[in-house]
Amino acid sequence: MAKRGITDEEISLIKAMQARGMKNKDIQFLFNRPDRSVNSGRITNIGDGTYSDSKDIAAASDQELDAFITQSETADPIRGVRVPIVGKLPAPAYGPIDVETLSPMFHQDLNGIWRFKFGETDQHKCKESFGFKHGDQWLRAIAALANNRGGYIFLGVKDKDTAPLDGLDKSYAIVGLKDTAFRDADPADFAKKIKNALDPTPRYQTAIIQIDGKSIGVIYVEQHPSRPVIAACSINDKFKEGDIYFRYTGQSVRIKYSDLRAILDERDVQARKDILPMVERLLALGPTRALVADLDSGTLGDGKQQIVIDQILVDQIKFIREGDFMQQLGAPTLKLVGTVTAIGNQVDEVPKIVRDTIGESDIIRDFLQQQKVHFPESYVRQGIDLQRKWLPIFYYVKQTGASPDDLAAKISKEKTVHKGRRDELVSRLRKKGCAKPNKISSNALRKMAKSIEEGSIPAFKTGKEAATFADAVTCVDKTSIALDEMLRVLGQAQDLIEAEEPKSVGRVCKAICRIDELFFG
Repeated sequence: MAKRGITDEEISLIKAMQARGMKNKDIQFLFNRPDRSVNSGRITNIGDGTYSDSKDIAAASDQELDAFITQSETADPIRGVRVPIVGKLPAPAYGPIDVETLSPMFHQDLNGIWRFKFGETDQHKCKESFGFKHGDQWLRAIAALANNRGGYIFLGVKDKDTAPLDGLDKSYAIVGLKDTAFRDADPADFAKKIKNALDPTPRYQTAIIQIDGKSIGVIYVEQHPSRPVIAACSINDKFKEGDIYFRYTGQSVRIKYSDLRAILDERDVQARKDILPMVERLLALGPTRALVADLDSGTLGDGKQQIVIDQILVDQIKFIREGDFMQQLGAPTLKLVGTVTAIGNQVDEVPKIVRDTIGESDIIRDFLQQQKVHFPESYVRQGIDLQRKWLPIFYYVKQTGASPDDLAAKISKEKTVHKGRRDELVSRLRKKGCAKPNKISSNALRKMAKSIEEGSIPAFKTGKEAATFADAVTCVDKTSIALDEMLRVLGQAQDLIEAEEPKSVGRVCKAICRIDELFFG
C-alpha cells in the first residue's frame, strides 16, 4: 500500500466532521497546511471510503472532535482568520487521568501497531512493567516529574526499542501490563511507599485504561509546589537518600546544578511573595501588638516570650490553612475561644510533634530527643513499611497508652505486601524486645559491655570505635547509666558512624533498639 499523505487520526476527524454535517470546503480548510495541501476530492473519497483504507478507520468521538475544533478556532497566524464551525458542541473539561484525555495520546501506525504518540519526553515516561520489588524505577520517575513540570508514567508501554526484531521498531508500542500487580495494589500501600521514599510527598493520581484490548497503568504526577522533592531513604545504588531527581528528555536522573539553582531561586521568589503581606501587617501593627504563631511547636511569640496554644486549637488552625479556605470568597474563619491559663515560667507539656511522612530518620531522631509525637501508633507500624529492621518501638508503644500485646494483635490483622516484616514486628511486640542480649564475640567486647552495665561509658573518637561501642550496647542486659546520658552518647556515636563508617549505621540502630527495650520494653 502506498504511503498516504493524510494520517489515520486526520481521517477519523474528517469522518466525524462529515457526520456532523460540515461542508467539504470547511473541512478542507482545516487540514490544508503550507507544506501540504488537501483537495476537496480527497475529502469526498474519505467520505465514500475509496481513499486508501479509509473505510476501515472509525470516525473520531464527539469529545475528540470538539477538542480539535477548539484548537483550530484559535486565530491562525498564517491564515489570519477563524474557521466557521457548523453544529459545534461545547467542549467538556476533562481531568488528567480521564479516558477522554488519555486515549488521544495513543494512535495506530501503518503497521497496525498501537503506540504512545509523544515518546519519552520531559513530561512522559514509558515502562513495560510495574512492581513493588523494583520500586526505585517508578519512584525515581515520580520524583523527577514532580521536580520538573509534572507529567505521566505509562506502565505497559515499551520504552525506546534499541534492538528491533525483524526490522520492526517497537518503540513506545503498547505491550500491556503482564500481571495485575498495579491493578491489585492497595492504594494505602502505594501511598505509604511514596511517602516513605520521597520528601515532601508528591501529589499524584493513578488510573488504568484499555487500548487495543491491553491494560495500561497510568500515574499522573503534579509539579510539587514546594520543590525540590528529595529521596528520603536508600533503596539501591540508583536511588539513594538525599538525591534529587529531575526529568530530562528520555531520562530521570540526578538534577544538574543549574536546574536545582533555578528551582531554589523560584522558591525564594515565591517565599518572598508569600511572606510580604505578613511583614507588611507586622510593620503596621508594631512589635507591641503582634505575635507570630509557630504551628509546628504550637506557640505564639515575639522573640522574647511565648504563649503555648492548646493542641486541639493548633490542629484546627492547620486544618483551615491546609484547606486553603482563606483564599475562597466567603470562606469560614476560625475563632479562638477559651481561657488563658498561666502554667509557670516553663512549659510543663512538651508540644507534640506531627509529621506527614514518618521515615527511619524521624523514628530514630524523635526517640533520641524523647519527643512526644502526635500519632505514636504510626511510628510503631512503620516497622512494616521501612526496610530497616532495627528501629525503636516501645517508647512509642508507651505513648499510645495500649499494651504491646494489644498492638501486636491489631497489627497482625493488617493486610500488607510486606507480610514478613509485619510478622517480625508482631513478634518483637509480643516478646517485649529481644528477651536477651546479643552474644559477646570477643574479650574486648565483654569488657566494654561490663563497663556499660556498671555505669561507665567507654570513650570513642572515631567512627570505627563508635561502631564497637554500639555493638557493646547490644550485649548488655542492664545499665545504671541515666537514660538521657545514654541517648546523648548514642547520638554522638550515630553522627560519627554516619560520617566515617556509613556501612555500620545498622549497628548503632540496633544499639538504640536495645536501649529502647531496656527502658521501655
